[in-house]
Amino acid sequence: MEKDSGKWIMYGVDWDDPQESWNTIVRHTHDIYPIATNAQIKKLLK
Repeated sequence: MEKDSGKWIMYGVDWDDPQESWNTIVRHTHDIYPIATNAQIKKLLK
């Protein structure tokens, strides 16, 4: 992430469809940590 003009920019996020970006993050995290639950992943990413 980098800061630009007072806004944080996270590369790889589809700002038009952030839910799809979240789903992609969750899928990749499940691939890495297959026993993790969505709640654990959300807690980790906070």
